[in-house]
Amino acid sequence: MSFWKIAKSEKMFRRYLAALFLWEWTQWMLITAIPLFLHQRYGLGKEFVFSIVIELIPAILLGPVIGSWIDRWGAKRVTILDIAAYSILVTLLPLTSSLWQVQLILLGIGISQTAGSPASLTLRAGVIPKGMEIQGNAAVMGIERLCKIIGPLAASMIILAFGTGVTLQLCCFAGLAAFALFFTLPVAESEEKAEDESGFGNAVSSALPSFFRLLGRDRMIIAFVVTAIGYSLLMGMLKIFLLSLAGLHGDPKLYWGLFLAAQGLGALAGAIVCDGIVNRLTRTYSLTWVYFLFGLGEAFLLTGLAFQLGLTWTLLVLVLAAVFEIVATIIYFSVIQTRIPYEQQGLFNSMTLPVLDACYAAGIMLSGALLTALPIYSVLLTCLGFMLVTHLPFVKLFFRERSAEASTGSE
Repeated sequence: MSFWKIAKSEKMFRRYLAALFLWEWTQWMLITAIPLFLHQRYGLGKEFVFSIVIELIPAILLGPVIGSWIDRWGAKRVTILDIAAYSILVTLLPLTSSLWQVQLILLGIGISQTAGSPASLTLRAGVIPKGMEIQGNAAVMGIERLCKIIGPLAASMIILAFGTGVTLQLCCFAGLAAFALFFTLPVAESEEKAEDESGFGNAVSSALPSFFRLLGRDRMIIAFVVTAIGYSLLMGMLKIFLLSLAGLHGDPKLYWGLFLAAQGLGALAGAIVCDGIVNRLTRTYSLTWVYFLFGLGEAFLLTGLAFQLGLTWTLLVLVLAAVFEIVATIIYFSVIQTRIPYEQQGLFNSMTLPVLDACYAAGIMLSGALLTALPIYSVLLTCLGFMLVTHLPFVKLFFRERSAEASTGSE
């Protein structure tokens, strides 16, 4: 069943996709607009890098608490709280006059996202029908990557015409509309968990031991977490690299959005063909081996950015690499959803996302530091090395695993 059919046949999942579409579109406009707002004010110096990183600090520090909060209040409630807070806070950015005010707002956005990101992943696992993880995740990723095309392009055009202030205000209104759609989504929340006051403290204190027990039961989950760490480092470094590359081509306001849209186009294409690719390749290879090949395939294709062959070449490389990236990402979430029980999804997401956010922040800071000492293309090759280091130790494990739906105790 293709992801178009699953969206058509499952009413609640279709409503979820509609709400997700509006919010992802809004987020990608903000992902484009906020770095440009910072770049216009502070350049690509330490003020820019620290302002980007400060948004990630809450996620790095508050993981166990957030996991317990999601378990207690429900993924839907936490998700809509994040959307409302994020949408309101971004409207304050143009009103700031000092760097500390900007960073305080970004810290607030980071706190809201700290709760919202694992809650959103947990909510996704709850609305995707059982046995349709590949198709369901392909539908979700297709929506996300479609928005990665139209969001940056729309943001770039609005910024060029009206400035970042108007763009941020429009994003606020769109975000509040997405809040309304998620609010009306008919997802059942556990009232018993929401009213349980006594178990909250115990849940927080036991989160880390429970997480390590989860990892200890399944070596494959460990392998996926480690490879995701390499991917997060790559994405953090690639963000600063692409901003710098946009400056080499001309106006960063135009080319930064164009690069993001090219990645979105490739990822959308990959999401559309993912189900067919996976079905064909898994007749011969394990699903985890396909994940490994597509993860390293993305890194190999990105080395093409080191060849200075013009804008068309750069866009082509970004499109093709994004096809490989999205297939690997869909497999990642599908395997995690099949190997980890739903009641432990909140715990897993809240413990792993802070680690991945920390690695993403480290990639941003490392890339910023290396750009002052190395040529831009040497920085690219350095960051691609992290994919190799984190993937190669698990070659045998990925190759011999024949089924991604194996019991979590089999490893």
